[in-house]
Amino acid sequence: MSRGALLEASRWLLLITLVAASWLWGGTRPWTQDLVAQMLLIDTGIFLTGLVILGRFPRVPRMVIASILILLALGWLASFNAYPGPGGMRILLSIIPGHLVGWPAFLDRNLSLHAMPFITGILGAFCIACDLSANRNWRMFFWKSIALNGFGIVILGLVQRFTYAPAIYWDIYENTGPTFFAVFRYHANAGAFINLITPILVGMAVLSVVLKWSQIERVLWITGALFSGASAFVNASRAANFIALLLILMGVVWILLCLLATRKSGVSGRQLVILLLSTGLVLGLLILSFGTEMSFLRWKAFQGISWEQDRMLTYRIIIEHLIPKSGFFGVGPGNFEGAFAAVVEAGDLPVRGRWDLAHNDYLQTLSEWGWLGFACWSVLVGGGFLKAVRIAWVRNSSLESKAMGMAGTLALGGLLLHAAIDFPLQITSIQLCAVVMCGLFFGQPNERVVSFRKK
Repeated sequence: MSRGALLEASRWLLLITLVAASWLWGGTRPWTQDLVAQMLLIDTGIFLTGLVILGRFPRVPRMVIASILILLALGWLASFNAYPGPGGMRILLSIIPGHLVGWPAFLDRNLSLHAMPFITGILGAFCIACDLSANRNWRMFFWKSIALNGFGIVILGLVQRFTYAPAIYWDIYENTGPTFFAVFRYHANAGAFINLITPILVGMAVLSVVLKWSQIERVLWITGALFSGASAFVNASRAANFIALLLILMGVVWILLCLLATRKSGVSGRQLVILLLSTGLVLGLLILSFGTEMSFLRWKAFQGISWEQDRMLTYRIIIEHLIPKSGFFGVGPGNFEGAFAAVVEAGDLPVRGRWDLAHNDYLQTLSEWGWLGFACWSVLVGGGFLKAVRIAWVRNSSLESKAMGMAGTLALGGLLLHAAIDFPLQITSIQLCAVVMCGLFFGQPNERVVSFRKK
């Protein structure tokens, strides 16, 4: 066995976990998240052991390491310091009490300790992805695997719609509602996943044509990009429809700017117009062939956005009442529902229904992790997005890097936009996929030469 065998094994296990998290109902079932957490913890252990054997540190930026260590220290310390049992009403006190006076504590020890293994595992996945990205072959293998896995999920959703499936995996005993798509019961989560995957598939399609990959690969990636783009509009989520349209427009603008910036493209204006019109026509035909009835009905029922609506009222209460009481360290992962309910009850606020999630990932993260944790998560996710932007626009990047940089910019940008109006970053499979993408960008070395040939 070679000295680097454990690192190789950790990369393969991360890929297996990523696929499993997607196909096991998107990780939306409690038992699926627990299983994914166990797999990620095992993988992290294998990775760290491999580093010890090799006698080196992980290839991860210091700023990222610092953010991860702060999140782990805060999460585990405040969880163990918290009192067990329902503690939502503790949010009403001036300071959330803990076993150790003066140390941070979360609201409910049991809930936080149940959430921390997955959080620890996903931070380990970030490090593994970041470390392997220094190797171009592994980096491209992961990008292709992410795209192929996403294409499979999209095909599942389209087949469901085409065959009028009664539920996910055609389970007649499962009530998943009328708007489920692929492995997701909630159509908005499905839309966020599609918009995360589609730009990656488009990036692969572009590379397969420009770099003249094999004919099988070209057919695969072009088909995947078209089908995935179509599924964004077949899915019934209005927000996902709008974001998908925005990503398409941004992608077209980027392609035009790239062609204007170089005289070596060999593509005339007439050829470009024909290409764009042909692609739009094929995409439109695919959308119509799979049906847009559900999407049309939801847009027809749309009555506009009002601050008085339940979701907007919830946002206002979180900002004005919950976050000021959450403090610098937050109420703890998994504790949003209890904290929010306690604040609403104490203030007799006019909120209807149960809110186990904030339907806004930024507000939920601020509530659960406080300002310190929010800053650390921003370094990991926001930093990965900014690195993708840099790779897409820096002049000395190769065509391969530019294409994947732009794909990542659109994918993560769409996800971050969706996170402002829903909860995609609370879904296991989407969390893991986004974290791996950010790690791949953080770990990619800066390039100094321009290469337009297949490596």
